[in-house]
Amino acid sequence: MIATREESAPGAAEDIRIRPMRPDDAGSVTGLMREVYGETCPRKSVYDPVLLRKKVASGELRSAIAEGPGGTVIGYGALSGYYGYPEIGLLGSLAVTPASRGRGIGGMLTRHLVSSGLTAGYVALTAGTFTSHPYARQAIEREGFLPTAILLGSQPQGISFTGITKTTGQRESVIFYSRVLSPREYGYQYLPDRHRQVIGDICRDLGVLVSATETGYYPVGGPTAIEYMFNQETGAGLIWIRKAGYDYHEVLAMSVRMLRSAGAKVLRLHLNLNDPGSPSVVTAAEALGFIFAGILPAKNGLVLLMQDLQEIAIDPEKLCMGRNPAGWRLLDYIGSQIEKTGCGAGEDPRPVY
Repeated sequence: MIATREESAPGAAEDIRIRPMRPDDAGSVTGLMREVYGETCPRKSVYDPVLLRKKVASGELRSAIAEGPGGTVIGYGALSGYYGYPEIGLLGSLAVTPASRGRGIGGMLTRHLVSSGLTAGYVALTAGTFTSHPYARQAIEREGFLPTAILLGSQPQGISFTGITKTTGQRESVIFYSRVLSPREYGYQYLPDRHRQVIGDICRDLGVLVSATETGYYPVGGPTAIEYMFNQETGAGLIWIRKAGYDYHEVLAMSVRMLRSAGAKVLRLHLNLNDPGSPSVVTAAEALGFIFAGILPAKNGLVLLMQDLQEIAIDPEKLCMGRNPAGWRLLDYIGSQIEKTGCGAGEDPRPVY
C-alpha cells in the first residue's frame, strides 16, 4: 500500500510509496533529474548529490520522493522558503520518470509536500511550474492551488522534459500557483490604483480578505530598505524593497543598473503592499519598464511582483496555459501591458468565461 498520510490518487498503482527524502537518497534523485530534464534544469543543485545531501540534512529542503517496486526512485518534489520571504513555502522541482507518468504520482508528491508545509509553519505555499510542463500544472491545480503570478521569460531557453516537451522558442516562463494554508485577513493594503481590480480578483480566488485598500502616500521618514541579487543559473535579477523611503526612485534605478551590468536578462521586483509607499514605487518602476506580474500572500500582507523584460522579447500568446480560466485572465492582463510580438498557432484552448 502507499505509505503516505493521504489516499492514493485514482489510477495509481499500489506499489508506489511516497516518503520524505533522506540524505542518502541524493544520488538516486540526481539520476532521476537527469532522466527527466537531461542537463537542462536551471536549478543545478539537483545534479550535485553532495550539495543536495547537505541541503536535505540541514533541513533547508523538505523533499519527498516516490518509490516504485524495489525502492527505485521514480518521482521527486521539494519544498523550501521562497526567496526573501521564508514564511512562504516554495514547491518546486516536481519530476516523475517518463515511464511512470499518468499514474497520479505528481499529485501524491504534492499532497505530501503540502502536509509537510503545514507542519513547517508556512502561512502559504506557492508552486513554480514551467508553462511547457502540463503534468506539473495539472497536479498543482488538482490540489487547490490557483495562479497568482506569471513570470514571463524568467528561466533560460532550452529547458526540456524527456517525453513531454522540446526546447522552447523563447525563454521559459513560470506560473506561480498559490494556496493559503490558513484563513488570512490583512489590514491596510496600499494597492496601486491601476492594478486594484486584478489584485482583488486574485484575493477573492484565494479566499484572502483585504480589510482596507487605501491609496498610498508619498514615502517619507528615512532611506529606502532594499536588497537585490543576481541568479547566474537563470539570468534573473531579484529585487526586494522592504520599505520605501524618500530615495526610492534613485535606489531602484541603481539596483536595476547594477543587475543589468551583472548580466541579468529579466528582473523581478518584490514590494510589500502593507507599505504606504508601495504605490509610488510602482509608478517609478513602471517608468523604468517594469510591468505587473502578480501577487503572493505573505505573513503580514500581500507581496506584489513586477517584472522587467526590456532585454528579451516574450510573446505571451505562445505560452501553454491549459484550461484554467484564472490563469488565462491573469495572462491576458499581463499581456495587455506589453507589445505582443505575434500570435500563437492552432485552436485557442482557453475556456469561455
